[in-house]
Amino acid sequence: MDAATCVAMSQATDLMLDLKTGYLVGATPRKQQLGQFMGAWLGPIIVIVLIFMLHKAFGLGGTEFPAPQGQALASMVEGITGGDVPAAKYIAGAMLGGLLSLLQTGLGITVGLGFYLPFSIVLTYSVGTLIREIVDRTKGQAWAENKGIPIAAGLIVGEALVGVGNAVYVIASA
Repeated sequence: MDAATCVAMSQATDLMLDLKTGYLVGATPRKQQLGQFMGAWLGPIIVIVLIFMLHKAFGLGGTEFPAPQGQALASMVEGITGGDVPAAKYIAGAMLGGLLSLLQTGLGITVGLGFYLPFSIVLTYSVGTLIREIVDRTKGQAWAENKGIPIAAGLIVGEALVGVGNAVYVIASA
């Protein structure tokens, strides 16, 4: 019963975020539903093809395409299934995260990410957070919500598209 409640709450939250995003970009709920329907069957196919392309071009888990989150999850699963669970480390991490949350520093996730993501990724998170703070204080939170978030989303999409284009180039030139 608890699992069903959690899934229902998760789905409701996801739907509300989708509707808010659609409202911000001027989409109607009907167009959003059509887009989600198309994404539900087409998205996984495209993602699988892209992952195979990226793996062929760079090798998942290699130096050029490290996939740190996947490696962290794999090491956790290996630890649990192999019987070598570093319980003391998990407990220490949980206590540190709880303490940072209680202090409301906002650093819990950044510190946690810093333990398993490469420095270059954590550095960009930190720079992005600093830019957001500066923009909130100088231009106001409304500007950040209405203009800053779409700009940031565009930067993320652009970076992903360049990465995929680079993978296609590497495969084509091999």
